[in-house]
Amino acid sequence: MKAGKLFIGIVVTFATLLVACQQEDEMLSQNLPPQVELTRAYDITRHEATIQGNVTPVGSGHICFVTLRYGVTDSLEHEIGFKNTERDITARLTNLQTATTYRCVLETGNEYSTISSDTLTFTTAQGGTPILSAITSYGRGPHRIGLQSSITDDGGLPILETGFYYWIAEGEKTKVTVAHHPDSLNMQRLIRLLEKDTPYQAQAYATNQLGEGVSPTFDFSVNDSLTLTMAGTLSEWLTLEEQHYMNSLTLSGPINGTDIFLLHCMAGGQYESNGLGRLAYLDLTEAHVRKGGTCPEGWNIDNNALGGNVFQDCAQFIEIKLPATLIHVPFFMFRECSNLQHIVFPRDMKTYEQATTLEGVEEFPKLERFSIPDDAPNFRVHNGALYNKSGSKLIWYPPLSDTARADNFLPTLRKVVRGAFMGTELRYLELPKEVHTLENQGGVVYQNLEYLALPDSITSITWYFNAHHIPNLITLYWGKGAKSIDEEVGEYSFKFPPTLRHIYVPQSTPPSLSAPEYGGGISKIKDQCTLYVPIGASAAYRASSQWGKFTNIVEVEF
Repeated sequence: MKAGKLFIGIVVTFATLLVACQQEDEMLSQNLPPQVELTRAYDITRHEATIQGNVTPVGSGHICFVTLRYGVTDSLEHEIGFKNTERDITARLTNLQTATTYRCVLETGNEYSTISSDTLTFTTAQGGTPILSAITSYGRGPHRIGLQSSITDDGGLPILETGFYYWIAEGEKTKVTVAHHPDSLNMQRLIRLLEKDTPYQAQAYATNQLGEGVSPTFDFSVNDSLTLTMAGTLSEWLTLEEQHYMNSLTLSGPINGTDIFLLHCMAGGQYESNGLGRLAYLDLTEAHVRKGGTCPEGWNIDNNALGGNVFQDCAQFIEIKLPATLIHVPFFMFRECSNLQHIVFPRDMKTYEQATTLEGVEEFPKLERFSIPDDAPNFRVHNGALYNKSGSKLIWYPPLSDTARADNFLPTLRKVVRGAFMGTELRYLELPKEVHTLENQGGVVYQNLEYLALPDSITSITWYFNAHHIPNLITLYWGKGAKSIDEEVGEYSFKFPPTLRHIYVPQSTPPSLSAPEYGGGISKIKDQCTLYVPIGASAAYRASSQWGKFTNIVEVEF
C-alpha cells in the first residue's frame, strides 16, 4: 500500500510540474518582442522621401506601439505613429531639407520591452537655381512701368536676393533689387525714368547658394499712357515734377474724385493756386469714373457721372477725350477752359446739356471741333459739328468755325436746337433750305456774323433777332417761307442792326414786320441799306408801312 501511494504522489508531482512549465512557456511567448526592420528609402526628392519597413510579431507576443523616428541628428527629432495592427510600414516624409542626410529608425514593443530597427540613412536630392514665372505688368504710366513676377521653385534652398533687370534692346542691363520676404514668393517693382516710345526688355531674377535663376524676357515700351488698377492712386504714379509739367496723358482704369481733382490741378484749374500745371491733352476714353475720393464741395462725381465745376478754369486744356461710359455730359463743367479746342464726346452719351442763356457765355471755350466714336448709339459728328444720331437735329456747331455754308451741314438736318451756335465766331452762316425749325437762340450772340441766310422752310423766325445778337450783320437773306418775325417785348424785341447794308426778301408779298416800339430799326438803316425784292414786287413793298421806309428798293430775280 505504501508503494502505491508513493507512486501516485510522484505522478501528481510530475503533472503539477508539467503544468507549471507549460504556463511559464506561454507567459514567455506572450512577452517576446516583435522583429522590426526598415527595408528601404526610395522616391527621394529635394524635399520628400518614402520609407518602407515591416513589423513581425514573435510567438504570441503582442504589440503596443509602432513609431518611425527620423531626423538629421542623433536625437531623431521627428516621428510618425502607426496603428499597432500595421505590419507593412510605408511613410512619405515631407518638408525635408535639400541635399541633407537623414537617419531613420523604426521602433516597436509592448509593456515588457522596446526594440528598434537598424538605422536607415538617405540623402535628399541636390538643389537647383530658382525658377521664376513670366513677367506681367500691374500698371504703366508716362516714363514708368510696374513689373511683377513670382518664384515658382526656390531650388530647395533659401532665397538670397530677388529683383529685376531691364535694358534698352541690345543695351547695358540695369539691376534693381526687391526686398525678399521669406513668407512670400511674389515680387513687384515700379521702374521709373524710362524713355518714351523706346523698346525695352526685362527679366526677373532670384538667387540662392547654387546660383541665379531668371524669368523669360519681357518686352515693353512706355508712352504718355497710364493704367490704374485702383481708383484714387493717380498721385502714386506721378512725381511732383510730372504733375506740374506733364503736357499729355492717356489715363485708363478706375478713377474717382481724388484723381479728377489732381487732373484739374494739372491742367491749371481754379484750385491750382501756384499757377502750375501744363496738362494740355487728356485722354480719358478708357477711364471709368467711380464714386468716392476727395474733391471740392459741389462737384458731382458718381459711377459713370461727372458734373459741377470739375474742369472749370482748366486753362491749359487744348483737347480732352471724355470717358466712353459717361452717360450725361453737362457742358458747364468746361467753363473758362479758355484754350480748349477739341472735345471727344463719350460713345455711350445719352444726353447733353448746353448753355442756353447769355449769362456766362463768354466763359465757355471756343472749340474748333467735336468728335464722337462712329458707333455711338445716340449722337454723331459731321464736319466737327454735333448732331443727333439720325442727323435731323443740330446740337452744336463748333464755335471757332468762321464759315458755315448749306453744304457744310448734314443733308438730313431739319431742326436747329437752342444753343446750337453758343459762343460762335461765325462770319458767314447759310442754313440749309430744308430746316423747318429754329428754336429760340436767345443765349447766342453772333458777334462776328456778317452774312446770314435763313432757311426757306420756316414760316416764322422765333429766335431773338435784333441788334444786340447780330451787331455786325451786313447782309441778310430772308427765307422764302418766312411770313413774319415773332414779336418779343422789351430789350429783345425785333430790330435790324444798324450795320445792315443788304436785305434780300424773295417773297412777292411783304412779310409782316410788327415792331411798333423800335420800328424794326429801319429808321436807322433806311438810307444806307438796299432792299432787294422779286421782280414786279417793289410796288407792294413801297406800300408797306415798314418796308416802304427803305429809300433803295431794287427788284432782282431770285
